[in-house]
Order: sequence, then structure tokens, then C-alpha cells
Amino acid sequence: MISRITFINGRAHYSNRFVQTEAYRKEQKAGKILYRGVFGTQKSGGMLANIFDFKLKNIANTNVIYWGEKLLALWEAAEPHQLNPSTLETLGKEYFNGVLSTGEAFSAHPHFDPSCAMDGGNPCLVNFSIKPGLSTTITIFELDTTGKIIRKHAHDIPGFCFIHDFAITENYCIFFQNPVAFNPIPFALGMRGAGECIKFQPQQPTRAIVVSRNPQNGK
Repeated sequence: MISRITFINGRAHYSNRFVQTEAYRKEQKAGKILYRGVFGTQKSGGMLANIFDFKLKNIANTNVIYWGEKLLALWEAAEPHQLNPSTLETLGKEYFNGVLSTGEAFSAHPHFDPSCAMDGGNPCLVNFSIKPGLSTTITIFELDTTGKIIRKHAHDIPGFCFIHDFAITENYCIFFQNPVAFNPIPFALGMRGAGECIKFQPQQPTRAIVVSRNPQNGK
């Protein structure tokens, strides 16, 4: 749910609206849960209703940013949704002029660089996506002030990564690979949500991953 406060003639005016994702509209129409939750909530009906159902809804519920004159609702695992800043109407998914593909992730925690060395000191927005597995792919995105993605480069990291946020410096993106393992079997069999299949590995160290923001420099 997105909230909006405006100030007119010394008075505050409040409005709010749910992000009208495709899955939200379908579940509202059906009057029940149609998709499995990442962190626990399953469809009713037990294992038989959830087994081998890998469809997850884009919930667009983690962060909201205004960049390039666009209001975007973000979720870690899929593309953003664009909203009308005045009415909060959902306008559709944002693909940044085709740079993002359908279903491609765009993290909910971008960071602002007020003076990017690669852009002559102009500000830019830095974000990432992650595609975990036995080997994990981290993709870096950098956007200019018009909202155009001007740099995009991917890096393969050995092992499973579950990364929520990151940090930036003038030249690098810094990630932490937490000591966790993912067992997909309970999720595939409809017994648990995907997030419940991640287990802490106390005997393993945390790794710092440093990725160059300049794709020509490599890792």
C-alpha cells in the first residue's frame, strides 16, 4: 500500500492505494490466495495444492523510489511497477526501454551516487539483481538522472547467495555472501515456502564480494 501526503494552503491531505499488480487483481477477483508466499504462506489445500507450483507473485511491496520523473514500487525478485505520482494509479511494469526482460529482478534497495566519476561528476542510481543457484549471478545496473540504464554488467559468484542489500563506493559495489544453504526439496514438494528452505550454516564464514562498477575493469 502506497501512501501520499500533499500540503495545500497549510493543510495536509492524505491518500493511499494498493499497488495493482496482476497477481493482486487476480486474487481480489477470486477472493482467495492463488500464489504461494516466499516466506511461508501457502495456498490452502496442503501439499497437493502446492506441490511443483513454482509461480510466485510480484508483490511490489518493499520500497518506493522517485527517479527519472517516475514513481516506482520495487520488489527484490522481479521488475518494478510504475505508479502515477498524483493518483497512485498503477501504470504497469517498468522495463527501462527494454533493458530489463520480463520477470528480470531489479532490487528494492538502490543507492544514490551524488557524483559519479564515470559520468563526469553527474549523479546516478546504482542497483543490482541476483539470480541464486549452485552458482549465483549478480547483475549491476546504473541509471542516469533521466531514468535510463546506462550500464549493466553481470558477474558469476561461486555458491548460493541470498543478498538483500549492498553498499557502494566511488568505484565498487560491496555485497556480503551470508553463510546459508538452500534445500529446494521441501519447496518443490509444496511443504514449505522458499524462504523457509534457507538454513544458516554457523560453521561457514561470511564472504565479502567486491565488484567493480566499471565493467571494463572486471571483478
